[in-house]
Amino acid sequence: MYKHPIRKFTGLLVLYSIIIIGIFVLQFRSESTILLKAGLLKISLEQNIDDRGNATLLNSVKASFKGVTFEADERTPLLLSSAGSPDRELSLVSWEQVDSTHYKFNYTDSTSLIFSVTDTSSTASLSIDARLPRDASSLSLSYKPDSSFTVTRKSDTLSTFESGSSSYRMTSPASSGGRIIFTAGNQSLAYSYQEPPKPVREQAVQKKTFTFAQLPKNAQSASEQAFLLNSGSFRSNLLTQAQTVVSTGTNLTEQIAAAYIAEMASRNRYTEAVNTVSEEYRKGSSRTYFTAPYFNSLVSMNSSLVKENDALSMAIRSAIAQNSLDIFASQHLAQFMLRNPGSENVIALAKLPANLEKFEPSLAQASDIIAVYAYLKAANSSLAAYFDGVTAKCIEKITSCAALMGETLVLREGETPVTFAQTIRTASALIDYGKSVSDEKCTAAGYMLANTAFSQTPVTSLAVSAALYPYIAKQNRFYPHYAIAGKSGTETVWAWTCAPEIRYTENDDGSETDIFVDFGLGDSHYIILKGIKPFSDIKIYGIPFHTDQRFETYNSSGYVYNENTHTLYLKSRHKSEQEVIHLTFRRKEAEPAQPAVQPSPAPAETPAPSQQAAPANTEYADIPESDDAESDDED
Repeated sequence: MYKHPIRKFTGLLVLYSIIIIGIFVLQFRSESTILLKAGLLKISLEQNIDDRGNATLLNSVKASFKGVTFEADERTPLLLSSAGSPDRELSLVSWEQVDSTHYKFNYTDSTSLIFSVTDTSSTASLSIDARLPRDASSLSLSYKPDSSFTVTRKSDTLSTFESGSSSYRMTSPASSGGRIIFTAGNQSLAYSYQEPPKPVREQAVQKKTFTFAQLPKNAQSASEQAFLLNSGSFRSNLLTQAQTVVSTGTNLTEQIAAAYIAEMASRNRYTEAVNTVSEEYRKGSSRTYFTAPYFNSLVSMNSSLVKENDALSMAIRSAIAQNSLDIFASQHLAQFMLRNPGSENVIALAKLPANLEKFEPSLAQASDIIAVYAYLKAANSSLAAYFDGVTAKCIEKITSCAALMGETLVLREGETPVTFAQTIRTASALIDYGKSVSDEKCTAAGYMLANTAFSQTPVTSLAVSAALYPYIAKQNRFYPHYAIAGKSGTETVWAWTCAPEIRYTENDDGSETDIFVDFGLGDSHYIILKGIKPFSDIKIYGIPFHTDQRFETYNSSGYVYNENTHTLYLKSRHKSEQEVIHLTFRRKEAEPAQPAVQPSPAPAETPAPSQQAAPANTEYADIPESDDAESDDED
């Protein structure tokens, strides 16, 4: 009578054990976790595995990095927004490891997220870059602080995560309700380590003996990677700040408009950026030549370009007469000198610092001088040699104002802290100088100065950000700039443009030339080209073109030419990324044939130049530039 219950209990125990074990076996066989790691960054994915061993990704990504966790799964999905449409929940399609520090996750609707770290050290920084489809307005990603971290400072774009002595700063396009919101104009998030400040006493002791050679080896804050991360955050913040100002035109300046459009162009959104600027501003009277490469009106804007160069020429003469070093703060001084290397005034200016009886520059003057030197040196200009005797003294001045605190570098002039703007300008000059003379310590010092400034002043006013943009994003050639394209006989061929590259080449006898212009496919921009001698024929897209005063209004490339000032006003609408403008020059022996551009007598024949793109040794004022000097305009 006792055997039957025991047998029943034993049977049930065996049955339940088989079922439980089967459940565990089935669960672990059908689902598995993929663990990815890059230094402090840890990412987990989930996948299903069928009976045949085939894996299928689940919609689940969880990324953790020192104090913060980002999630995209069925419970908190990645959400894509488009104007006039409800939010769309995205699903994970695939992932890839770009390299040891970058992971990319591809989602439906041509959307992706890229997680990357600067390195694998304990002080590394994280960045997240979103890639949105063209019709999308925003993408939101869920996030939360880890349990051991506290958010001590929070705004729509900036949060500080702290735990004990550890502090991280998160700069994002926007945030709301526990979600990071990436926008079409701002698709980057930065999460960076904050170095704790050292005692003031240590600063004072180190300041007395500091040289750039004392920078800590392999300091993350002295690396280009950290600078790119911080500058990327700076540029993203600028876009966020500029969006409302640009679209409404309220308090919009040319610097803000230029920085906004250049940054959008670097993200392949040039035409969208130009169209975002209010029509009232684009057609308004407050603009000058500065934004003409984006908004046209080249002929009318040329007068302000001429006035700027005339004013700079006068300022150079005044600086020479007064032995003033303040002239080196002029933003386009180096480009002016490079266009006119044979000018007596330019040569005298290059000699000025070394010829002073007492060369004792301020921090700003020392920074500006080495910035000009670096630009000339990088262009292989003979003018750079005149500065060789003073560059070391300029570096000494900068180091005398610098104080090293751990892996941060700050500037003080006397007892006064140097402003964020001046620190960035000095940092930019040191980076360029170090690269031009292969001095890695100067370059590292420039990066450390900039990265320290970014960490201590993460957000500035829009006006300050726009003014500093060309120093921080100097590799972005979509920002309006002077470009030396080549030379033609005794004239330097140069342009005011937003094109990343313009090249001018003549054939051996100087009878024809090709002007190569690089820009985005399908995009339109405008160029003022100086030093173009009179021509008889012009071809664009390989097709003969005729001048037309309304050239800027057509949905095509076009031009107007000013023969008296040798100025070509060009609209370039790119049917290919590199547009070629072919000119056939007017030759003396070809007279009395009717010119294609303007019925005025041809000038004396220009000697045939050699085929090279170096600047000519010419005086800037040899050819008048102002359209006002003409008695009539071209038809």
